Amino acid sequence: MISSTHVSTRATAAPELTPIPKIQGSGTASPLLDKPVTTSGVVIGIGSYTDKQGTIHQEFYVQDPKGDGNAKTSDALVARPAGSVDAKVGQAILVSGTVSEYHDITAIDGATITADPTGVADAKLAPALLKLPTTEAAAARYYEAHESMLTGIADALVLSPTQSYGTFTAVDAATHGPHKDFDKHGQTSHVQVATGLGERVEVATGDLVSGVVGPLDQGQDAYQILLRDKVQVTEGPKPSAVWGDLDGDRTIDDGDLAAIKARQGSAAVGPHDAADLDGNGKVTAADTKLATARAARMASTAPTFNVVNVNAENFFDTVDDKHKRDTVSSPAELQAKVASLAKLISGELGGPSIVAMEEVENATVLEALVDAPGMKSLGYKFEVLPGPDLRGINTALLYRAEQGITVSNVRQLQGTSDLGKTKGAVLFARPPLTIDVDIKGPKGTRDEQLTVLVNHFMSAYSPGGTPTEPWRIEQSKFIVDAANDLQKAAPERNVLVIGDLNANETSKPITMLSASGSPLENVTERYVPKGERYSYTYMGSAEQLDHVFLTKQAADRVQFAGVHHVHADQPAQGSARPTDHDIVETRIEFAPASAK
Repeated sequence: MISSTHVSTRATAAPELTPIPKIQGSGTASPLLDKPVTTSGVVIGIGSYTDKQGTIHQEFYVQDPKGDGNAKTSDALVARPAGSVDAKVGQAILVSGTVSEYHDITAIDGATITADPTGVADAKLAPALLKLPTTEAAAARYYEAHESMLTGIADALVLSPTQSYGTFTAVDAATHGPHKDFDKHGQTSHVQVATGLGERVEVATGDLVSGVVGPLDQGQDAYQILLRDKVQVTEGPKPSAVWGDLDGDRTIDDGDLAAIKARQGSAAVGPHDAADLDGNGKVTAADTKLATARAARMASTAPTFNVVNVNAENFFDTVDDKHKRDTVSSPAELQAKVASLAKLISGELGGPSIVAMEEVENATVLEALVDAPGMKSLGYKFEVLPGPDLRGINTALLYRAEQGITVSNVRQLQGTSDLGKTKGAVLFARPPLTIDVDIKGPKGTRDEQLTVLVNHFMSAYSPGGTPTEPWRIEQSKFIVDAANDLQKAAPERNVLVIGDLNANETSKPITMLSASGSPLENVTERYVPKGERYSYTYMGSAEQLDHVFLTKQAADRVQFAGVHHVHADQPAQGSARPTDHDIVETRIEFAPASAK
């Protein structure tokens, strides 16, 4: 039974109906915008939205089950009643109200919704299976012609896991193939799947989701299917610790190389296939070559020290800083965060010699971390300095003092920029934490002398559409100049630039760090196979946001560089992940004592 605060109790003549496709029209906006209309259709989904006053309202996705047969017009729209309406999916209804365009979605606002006595209920209306476009122009037309309609994908391959807001990114598995998309944020063949109309679904990258069905809506600057029905999830293979290692022992031996060679000419078995080192969805001779070179480096028995980068993702204490827009953790939240980071660093990463960190509030949280079970016995010490970031997040450094590591000259570097509203404003909200690090070399080797710069470049998020890349370009130029100055002042000290640079490897802020005139070399790009080379996934794009650069004499001594894929591919809930970034690691051999 449908009830509405707008239902009239007096008998009235049947209104003239305007078919939904006519309301939608073939353009980007309804030709009947701001006009009063009455239409009919079947409820295909029931959701809610929040108005500017923060009040939650119902919204109904309504579809003409017959349509008009025109591929250029959508057969569905959204109805938003002012009051509460009792209706069910599959019911035939009449909708009267004013046509609007809300976030580019055609809707009827202030809708009066009543039962349609002549309509035919259809609880099993067949979804239109999407054929995901491959160009931006085609996508704009295609999705507009399907907006609000019941759509679906038979088998969806997950490319980005379920985020905190309940959305994951998928492609049509049959047409896309079993590979990741690298550095293709906003790719038109990607579609978002939001779990707003049904049960929340937690999926990881590489999972196969069958039976994706729901109305097609707009959200987060992209079209999304509002998942309505239950789905079947088939878990995909988890990422390998080392691409090229097929048997899972974290080494690449003759057996692994033989297995990769035997598979040449075959398709990858998924986006995490360790045999697909170049990440193109196929196993070829190029993968065997990459694995062979990597195996040769890893076979070295020379002593090493290792450096990792950990974006700690909102590592805040329990005290509200009145001068910052900081997040205040509850004692339980802080305890859980410390435990998960401690497990990561002491367990998964095995207690690295040096840990560069981002998104750390202060010494309070670091003291809790180094004193946590599993960490205390490793003897970590730390350095952190406060910076001007409005949220109160800073860069930090942990180091194993009992391994013969000492630090000195702890400082922040800072520049100015005219890019903002104020001329000469500070260049870095999170100034590079710069530390001289000395590591005692084992017998027969030289002591290592490093100057470490821990970085967290400006976010790629562009509030109000203002581009932020120009800031990262200036920040990169500053780092190159600083590295040159450091080398000139102390040629015996190698320079290590590490951190979350918020830019992928093909972007100008990254390429210029190792361009002509820079003393730095991109360790991640040189040593990590492309299939493994990503540290963050967002809206279907696998991107290397976390990077390691070294001066050449140290870069030539890298025994292993890789990415620990333990977080970025996992859902935000239910996985206890301490961060949404994966961990880049570099193992560097000590130079022989006779080396000059």
